[in-house]
Formats: sequence, C-alpha cells, structure tokens
Amino acid sequence: MFSGNVSYGKIFGIAVTAFVIIQQVSTSPTRYHRFKKGPTAPVNINPDEYSKEYWNKLAKNELDKSMKINAKLNVARAKNVIMFLGDGMSIPTTTAARILKGQLTKIDSTGEEASLVFEDFPHIALSKTYNVDFQVPDSAGTGTAYLTGVKANSGTVGVTAAVPRYDCNASNIEENQVDSFLQWAIDDGRNAGLVTTTRITHATPAAAYAHCANRDWECVGFEPWEGPETELPDHCKDIATQLVNGKTGKGLKVIFGGGRHAFDGTIKPTENDPKGSCVRNVKESLIEEWQELHKDEKAHYIEKKTELEKLDAKNVDRVLGEEASLVFEDFPHIALSKTYNVDFQVPDSAGTGTAYLTGVKANSGTVGVTAAVPRYDCNASNIEENQVDSFLQWAIDDGRNAGLVTTTRITHATPAAAYAHCANRDWECVGFEPWEGPETELPDHCKDIATQLVNGKTGKGLKVIFGGGRHAFDGTIKPTENDPKGSCVRNVKESLIEEWQELHKDEKAHYIEKKTELEKLDAKNVEGGRIDHAHHALQMNAAFLELLDMESAVSAAMEMTDPDETLIIVTADHSHTMSFGGWPQRGTPLHGMGGDDDDGIAYLKMAYANGPRPYLYNETQRPDPQGEAVEKPDYQPLVPVNLYSETHGADDVAIYAQGPMAHMFHGVHEQNYIAHVMGYASCTGQYRNNCRSSASGKMAISCAWLFVLSMIVFAIPGRNF
Repeated sequence: MFSGNVSYGKIFGIAVTAFVIIQQVSTSPTRYHRFKKGPTAPVNINPDEYSKEYWNKLAKNELDKSMKINAKLNVARAKNVIMFLGDGMSIPTTTAARILKGQLTKIDSTGEEASLVFEDFPHIALSKTYNVDFQVPDSAGTGTAYLTGVKANSGTVGVTAAVPRYDCNASNIEENQVDSFLQWAIDDGRNAGLVTTTRITHATPAAAYAHCANRDWECVGFEPWEGPETELPDHCKDIATQLVNGKTGKGLKVIFGGGRHAFDGTIKPTENDPKGSCVRNVKESLIEEWQELHKDEKAHYIEKKTELEKLDAKNVDRVLGEEASLVFEDFPHIALSKTYNVDFQVPDSAGTGTAYLTGVKANSGTVGVTAAVPRYDCNASNIEENQVDSFLQWAIDDGRNAGLVTTTRITHATPAAAYAHCANRDWECVGFEPWEGPETELPDHCKDIATQLVNGKTGKGLKVIFGGGRHAFDGTIKPTENDPKGSCVRNVKESLIEEWQELHKDEKAHYIEKKTELEKLDAKNVEGGRIDHAHHALQMNAAFLELLDMESAVSAAMEMTDPDETLIIVTADHSHTMSFGGWPQRGTPLHGMGGDDDDGIAYLKMAYANGPRPYLYNETQRPDPQGEAVEKPDYQPLVPVNLYSETHGADDVAIYAQGPMAHMFHGVHEQNYIAHVMGYASCTGQYRNNCRSSASGKMAISCAWLFVLSMIVFAIPGRNF
C-alpha cells in the first residue's frame, strides 16, 4: 500500500531494495510463536510495571542520566587503570547472573529488573573475539589480544601470530614477543599487579607476563597429552618460570592466584589443594627463588587469607599469594538492551516490539498495550488508559510523515506494535482460528490487527505500508506458490484493501503488489527483515542471509541520508538459542564443522538448544552431518530438545546507533528506552518541547521519514549459502 503526496526524494531507493526482499516473502504462520508456558513459579511482579507511567519515568531517568554523562566527557589522563576480566562471561551469562542477583538480593523480586554494578557504567561496546587462526577463540589468544593489543594464534600467549602453537623457536625471537599493558605501566614507573581466581599460570593471566608458544607449558614437568611435538623443549622457558624471573613477572608488585604446584612440586596435595594440571618436577622451588630475588624488599609470600589480613599494606613492597585451595558494527555508539517481558524472562516479539516502539514494557503476546492487559483480555485492551502509542504516532502528531516496511506479514507481532492495540498477537484478522482453548478466540468487540492498520488512528496516518500477509485483508485472493495463505485468512466478504483505497481516494494513494509498480512511483522509504522465523525453523543459513540483506538496506540508508541530521538505530527485539562453538579454524564456512566429538563423528559449529528436529534417541550413534546438505538455506541441524518451534533466548541484544543523540545509547538499557531516545532525538511525543536544537537553529533531527526495522527473517528461494 502506498499513500500521500509522492515527491519524496532519496529514500525511494531504499524502498526498492526493501521490496525486492518483500516480493520473496512467504507468509510465515503463527505456529512459530505458539504460546506454551514453561515451568511456573511464584511471580511477584512490581504492580507499578502494569502502568505506562512506570516505564516512561524509568526511561526519562535514563535520558537524564545520559545527558549528564555526555555533558562533560572525561578526557583526562588516567592515573589508575583496573581491568576485570570474566573468563567466559558471555552476554547470556551476564543476563542470567543479573536475574539471579535480583532473585537473591531482593525478597519477592522476579530478578529481570536488577542490574549488575558494571552494567551502569556509562560506556559499553562489543568486542570481536576470534583468534588469528581460529573462528572460535581460546583464552590464550584472547588474553594476548586484550592485554597486549595484538591478536595471536589460539593456544599462544604473549606472542604475535607469527608464532604457530608449539613452535618454541619462533616464540624465542624477540620480534615475535609482545609486552602487555602491565609492562607498559612498569616501563612508565607505575605499580602493576595481577589477581586471578584460577591458576596464576593459566592462559588468561599468563598473557600478562609470559611469551610462550603453548599455553599448556605451565611448568617444568608438563606431561604432553598429545604427540611429541607438544612437549616442552629444554630451550623454552615454562610459564611459571617466566612469572618469577621474566621481565614483566619480576616487575609485578602483587601476584595472587592458585596453582602453586607449578612452582614447587614438593608441596603435598590436600583435599582443598589438589595437584593442578602441571606439577614442577625439578628440585628447586620457584617460590624460594622469588623470595630470594626480592629479599632486599618488603616482599611477602602468603598462602592463607588470614596471612593476607595481617599484612600492613604500608609496609609491603611486593606480595606473592597463592590460595591453597567467568557495517553497523562501525557505528560510534553501541549499547545493550534488556529484552525480558513484564511477565516472562524469555521474551516474544509482541512484548519487545511494544517496548522499543512505544517506550512501555508489556506482557508477552500483547501489542501496543501496557502490562495491565493480560494476554487474551480483550476488555482490558479496549480501556484507553491501557493503550500506548508508538513512536510513529508521535511523529504523525508532530505533523511528520511516517512509514512502515517489513519483510514479514504486516500484521505480524513486530510491525503490529507500531500501530495496533491488541491483547493477543495472533488476532491478526477476522477469521483467526484459535489453536488452543476458547479463551484464545477473537471476541466480536475487539478489533483485529488488520482492521486497526486500515482504520486505526496510527494506521490511517501512515504514508507508506510495505509488507506481506494480504490474505488477512482480503480472503478472496487466491493463494499461489509464491503467495500462500498465511496464518490468518479474512473470512468476511468486505475487503480491507478496498476499504483502504476508499479511505484515501482523495489523496494520491496507490495499492501495489509488484516491484515493477513500485519502480514507476516517484517516492521514498526504508527496509527491515525476517531473521526470527528462520531461527524458529532452525534454518540458520537463511537467518544469516537475511541479516546480510538487511545490512544492505542499512548501508543504503547511510548513503542516502546526512549523518548529522539522521539518527539510525539497528537493534534486535530478542535473541535465539543458537550458539557458535567448537574449534573451527579461521575461514571455515559458517555451515561447516566445529570438529569431531570423542567418538570421531563431526559436529556443526552452529547449534540450537531446542527446535523441530530432535536427535533420534533410539539410535546408538549421532548422525554425521557431513553427509547432509548443510549449505542449503533450509537445512535444519539436530537439536537435543524436541519442540514444534525453536524458542527465543533471554540474553541481551545489541543496539547500534549513529547520528544525532546516538550517544544516548551508552550502557545496558531497558528495551523501552529505545523509543524514548527516538522521541527525544526527533523532538516528538513526550519530548516535543524539551529537547536540544542544533547550532543551525533547526531541530537536532529533521528527517521527513521515521521508520521501523523489524528484524525478522526467512529463507530466500534459489539462493545457496
């Protein structure tokens, strides 16, 4: 559908890009989001969360905090630097830890609304973790990267990628050795120290002081568990030795960690202090050597917490402690978004769409309403106080043009949150067939989503509407192979398409179905995608392809707009259970193998936690994926848990931003905060009268169009991965 005075300029090219993708959309059924409750537990949701005022106030507080942070950027020289490194601390791990903290520290808390102390830091970014030779990194290569500033090969510490793993000779070449940030500090006359809860010779801390071609060469006495090439040569210093008498090791003022058997093999192991992965097998003790090296200083070797507590820091020069016993990527601003719904830890697209488009968090399965509306409660959704307008309505109220483009059904949960107020995301049309009990039926006194798009307040104000799912608007349209019936087919005689045309007959309004019709128009607009549906179907290759198509649209938008005037935001509504692991080398195809399991059978490096293709439990051996068409867009990997549709994930998602007020994304935000930033940056909605102006006297952003990128995906016919 297309309406309005069509003389709009540059963005037309983006709309054409979008429509190329939209033409290939197969309407995706609601089956991907069938609502099946998981294990229940006593839920004590803060009653304030049911109101729009709560979420608006929360977001405004974040905006105020952002303005204070950016009012005065700290460009002073850092006197001190402290780095905390959580080994293996992925985004899902921090999300889970945050929830656990909330549940443990606050009585009756559901946990999702809690924050880890470092999540309130003003600046957050993402880090690419690959090693030079491997896609999936190990702690040695990553430790070398973030401590020395130089990426390295997997399994090597403190050396460049010119050193292959196990190549002792190459690691001894000074040109191949790289000093860590701690050595930089020592060279500057500053004090430096190292504290770890693992072995002090483990790969992560070792990168701070050692130069070694194999992370496993922790001590003299290393027992190779592979071939002879993994043995520690006599002319290579082990990691423990380098800590005691290496350049950086000798300069460290504080060393706390475990693994003392790597320094003295005569220490008898106990239940609380077992032998580690490496036990020194020579007579001389490195602990005694350290004490001798620093005998002229106030140096202390301690083994127990009580010994540490007795130390007077003012009278200590050094301490060694070992206990006896975790294209938009180039945008200048990146943050994280908390995706939970008010009633669920793992969100759905309806609740998240409501959050980032209206600025108010909602219940799972509901669109454009507050959390005072339980799913399926039609009466509650009809109460005006429970309805929330989207960012697009704010723009319309300000006299601006607004449009909506998606590669999924236009009535799907994500785009629906931009214009509809509905207690059930599945009520897409008159004709909805409930797949659960009678409580899921669409009541006569509730408007379906398609009807709201055509004659609802926001829907009538949209200048551009591009998407699929036309059978929800006219049930008489015959399905074809490329245009099958979707999850909802209108079952009444009157056509909503004809009603839309009648409503806009006095405007230059156009209803179009083909790309060729679009190309004849003089117009402009934007694009989005369908990653979600591909993941639900375990079609990871299709998801990756769709994301690349979406990136093309982002790139087009960047080229056709002025970054000084246009705020561009790229984000997701939620994550999925897909993981990326194994030990694949650099350059391995994404659909390739991660390695072999202990039975010698290859496994894919991409995996899902659940979905519609379970392992065959009656077989004695896992099938080998190398015999399958893993490169096809519709390929489905095996999963351990059998579900009709793969579920969403609960971990945070990234927010990429550039343009006016992009710096307002600076940390870990509640997802509803996104809508408030868009409103603040464009001076619309609640922020019409209280945001900044640019130096030219114009508003900080003066875009004629405000668009939604719905990140949802599909398989592209005839295209191999």
